[in-house]
Amino acid sequence: MAQNLQPKNTNHFVTRHSVRQHTQHLNARGYDARCCFLKAPAMDVSHRFTNEQLEKVINEGMIYMCACPAQVAQSIRSLREVYAYQQSCLTEPKNDARVHQEIARAAQMAQSVMEDCMDKILDLEKWDRATLTMPAALRKRQVEEI
Repeated sequence: MAQNLQPKNTNHFVTRHSVRQHTQHLNARGYDARCCFLKAPAMDVSHRFTNEQLEKVINEGMIYMCACPAQVAQSIRSLREVYAYQQSCLTEPKNDARVHQEIARAAQMAQSVMEDCMDKILDLEKWDRATLTMPAALRKRQVEEI
């Protein structure tokens, strides 16, 4: 079981790595990465789509070669990672909190815009909201174009 300790030096994070990579890095060294990402002052973040729902949209897009809804879903996931990373930066006293709060605020706003977009796409294309499956007519068209 992972220790619930924060690393002494969190400056080893490289910005090109995703939050997932940071989590794996910390967990591999015996730290409970949740302590690094959850202790930051939280902004009000509401998600209209769970990560599982976004994954379902992405998978549907991959199966039926329809990348546009999947790109929107991936963008939402990426913005969530940006937000989470900024929250972790806020835990480091040496960092200028204003910078990371601004980035987190912008990521949160962009996520909201992209979630609006996802809602509209699902309505326009008539996706099944309960199962998040692509409509049969769209699946058929995608298969015919292959």
